[in-house]
Amino acid sequence: MCFSVCSARFRAQLRKKMTSEGFTHDWMVFVRGPENSDIQHFVDKSFPKPKR
Repeated sequence: MCFSVCSARFRAQLRKKMTSEGFTHDWMVFVRGPENSDIQHFVDKSFPKPKR
């Protein structure tokens, strides 16, 4: 049996100026579950600096 777990899209926007860490883009990731189901139990913003 095979089924879809989630759908993901991303968008990148060029920064006007490179950051001191060398970042040149701002990235946004959009994730949703099948049929817009709740996925908060599967997705975690546990990485350092989730917003840059």
